[in-house]
Amino acid sequence: MRDLSQKVSYLQGLAEGMELESTSKEGKVITKMLDLLEDIADEFKAVHMYQEETEEYLEAMDEDLADLEVEFYDDEDDDDDEYDFDEELIEVQCPNCGETIYFDDEYLDEDDMDEVPCPNCGETLYFDNDDLLEDYVEDGDDE
Repeated sequence: MRDLSQKVSYLQGLAEGMELESTSKEGKVITKMLDLLEDIADEFKAVHMYQEETEEYLEAMDEDLADLEVEFYDDEDDDDDEYDFDEELIEVQCPNCGETIYFDDEYLDEDDMDEVPCPNCGETLYFDNDDLLEDYVEDGDDE
């Protein structure tokens, strides 16, 4: 932006060196064009300064957001997407649609867990809290 202002100033100096009369048609046009160029250069400078301030503000917001994400989500220590495949899964077949459903042992061991909707057809599967009903257990896997 500074380079643009310097170029406009250089052109204004050249016009003054030519000793153009401001009363002639050509002198009026050149003077007005140089004034317009100066105004444009000033506007570009103001826009550039505003853009730099906005970039600094956005960088500060980005840093603050990153800090909040670390504090709120605690992403550095948690690996929630990982599943422990060593845990035993219970395999159940829906009597309505035949879809095979897998449950984690811990999910069915809860005291209040006695029915689960089939994710495929929505049919409610009922479970005994101590043992799975033998009708729902595939391949004779009794609990």
